[in-house]
Amino acid sequence: MRKGIDGLCGIINNECKGNPMSGDVFVFVNRNRSQIRLLSWEMDGFGMYMKRLEKGRFELPNNEETGVDYNTINFILKGIKLQSIKTHKRYIHTG
Repeated sequence: MRKGIDGLCGIINNECKGNPMSGDVFVFVNRNRSQIRLLSWEMDGFGMYMKRLEKGRFELPNNEETGVDYNTINFILKGIKLQSIKTHKRYIHTG
């Protein structure tokens, strides 16, 4: 977890074939999952959030999803067990 904004942008461009300026939030964790970094483009520059746990580990989704929603990222940061989350169906207006 030594990389800063420029190094993480390089990983997104070269290894993930993504665009760091897309507005998506990119999530990076270290090997033992005690540190997490979130990187996003915010219209006028990059924003990076970092959190280091003094005890415990971040739980990540089991599947190899390429994208997770805002709520899942929030659960990861708060230490909520992802397997125990039950959500109800909601209507979402898309047009």
